Amino acid sequence: MSLGSLFSQNVPSRFAPQAQLSPGRRVNLKQFAEEVEAGLPNEGVEMDAALERQAFYDYQGFRYERRFRRDAESSFDFQGRSHRGSGFLAECIDKLCGHLFSPGPSQRWSEATGDDFLQRVYADNLLDSIMLEADKLSTLNACAAIQIDAAAGDFTLKPITYRLWGREEFCVWTDPDNRSVPIACCVKDKYDQQTRYRLWSDTEVWTFLSAKLRPGQTADGRIAVLGPKETHEYGCLPFTFVHYRLPIRDFNVCAIGELLFHVEVAIDNRLSALDESITKYLNPIAVAEGVPADWKPNIEPQRFLRMPLAHPLIGATGGYDPGPFARLYYLAAQIDVAGAWEDLLKYINQALEASDIPQAAVRMEQTGTQSGIALMVEQEPLMRRAENRRPMFRTYLTDLARRTLTAAGNHYGKPELVATAENGMLTCAWPRPRLAINTPDMLELGIGEVAAGLKSHLMLIQDWYGIGREEALELAEQIANDRKDLEAANPDISAVNVPPTPEEIEEEKQMQMGMNGAAE
Repeated sequence: MSLGSLFSQNVPSRFAPQAQLSPGRRVNLKQFAEEVEAGLPNEGVEMDAALERQAFYDYQGFRYERRFRRDAESSFDFQGRSHRGSGFLAECIDKLCGHLFSPGPSQRWSEATGDDFLQRVYADNLLDSIMLEADKLSTLNACAAIQIDAAAGDFTLKPITYRLWGREEFCVWTDPDNRSVPIACCVKDKYDQQTRYRLWSDTEVWTFLSAKLRPGQTADGRIAVLGPKETHEYGCLPFTFVHYRLPIRDFNVCAIGELLFHVEVAIDNRLSALDESITKYLNPIAVAEGVPADWKPNIEPQRFLRMPLAHPLIGATGGYDPGPFARLYYLAAQIDVAGAWEDLLKYINQALEASDIPQAAVRMEQTGTQSGIALMVEQEPLMRRAENRRPMFRTYLTDLARRTLTAAGNHYGKPELVATAENGMLTCAWPRPRLAINTPDMLELGIGEVAAGLKSHLMLIQDWYGIGREEALELAEQIANDRKDLEAANPDISAVNVPPTPEEIEEEKQMQMGMNGAAE
C-alpha cells in the first residue's frame, strides 16, 4: 500500500450503490426491444441534450449556433454576422475535476488473488485516466458508464478492456422496486455508416442495426432492426455507472454541468452581440444627404470633395436653389464596450462563485510570485471538493473491481476470481493534495515535517514530484548514485553543491539555538 494513505481517509468500502451484481431474477430484454427498435424515443430527449452539452465541452458549439439566431433574422443574415465562443464550459469542468484523479488513489483488494489480477487490469487500461475522464463526463452530464469487456480479450495478454461511454451514448432501465439499481443498459455507437444499439442484461446482449446511410441520404438512421441475440457468461450486468452524485433516491441525478452549459450559451450570445456591435461601429454606414440622384463622388486621397447645393432648379436657367448645402456623414452609434465587458465579467464571476471555482484558478493573473501557502488557500475550494468526493468514488471503484472480478472469473472459467469478488474488499488511499508549482516555503515545510518525524525523506520526494513509492525509490537511488559520481569526478564541486540532509539542518538549528542561549 502506498504511504500516501497516511494522508487520506483509508476506510474500505464494501458496498456500492450498484453492489447487487445481479438483480436476482432473469431480465427479459423483450420488454425493452421495442423501445430500442424505435430509436429510443423516450430517452432521445435527454441523450440529445447530453450530446449538445458534450459538443460545447469539445469546443464544437458552433454546431448548435441556432440558439443564437434571432426571431426575425433570416438565415442569410444569421450566417453573415460574427459568432464568438468562450470555452467557458470546458474550462470550468476541467478545473473542477483536476485534483481527484491527478494522481489517483492506490488501490488494494483485500485478497491476494483478486489484487494481483486487478492491478494487472488497472495497468492495462490506465485506470486513472479513465476515471478522470469519467469524472469529467459525470460532472458535465450527470452520469458516465464504464463497460467491462472480456469478449475480445486474451487472458495472457489483456483479459479485460474498459470502455467509457458518455451520457449521450447510453440509456438505462432500473429495477421497478429499486430505482437506483440498473437491470438493463443500451449503448449506442456508429458502425459502418450505421447506428448500432447493443442492449445488455446480466445474461444476454441483443444487437440492433439501422439501415446504412447512402450518399445524399438525409435520414438520421434511428430506426433499428433486431439482429443477433447472444448470451454472455459475465454473471452480472457488465457496467459500472459513475454519477455526479450518489444515486440514492433515483438513478438519474442532476449535475452542475447543466448550469455551466447555460452560462456558456449566455456568454457566447453576449460575446457575439458585442462583436457584431463593435464591427458595425468600426465600419459605419456612409450617408450622403441633400445631393442629386445622379451625383457620383470621385474620392481620392488628399483631394477636396466639392459638394453641390441641395436642390437643382427646374427651367432654362438651370443651376441650384440657394438652399441648405449637401453634406456627408457616418451613421455611428456610441457603444459602451467597457460597460458591456464589465457586465459580462461580473456574470462570469457570479457563475464561478456559484460553482465554487476560485477566480484565480481561471484568471491566471499573478502580480508576483506567491507563497505555497497562499496558493493552497486560493485552490482550497477545489481541493476540498476533491476530498469530499473521494468516498463517493470509492464506492464506484469498489463496484468496478467487484464486477471486473466476477465478469473475468465467469468468462475465463476462473472460479477463484468469482470467489474473491464475493468476499473481498477494496481499500483506496489518495495521496496528499499538492500544487503543480513548488515554492521554497513548501520545501521548507516538507523538510520540517521530515525533521519532526511526520514523514520520511522518501515521502517528501513523493509529494515534491507527485510520484508513487516505487518511482520515488528509483529517484532516491539515482540521487545517491549521482552524488557518488560527482564526488569521484570533482570533490570540490561535490562539496559545494550537495545540499545538507534534514539531519544536518536540524543539527545546525540546535547549534544556533544553543549559541543564542549562551549569548543571552
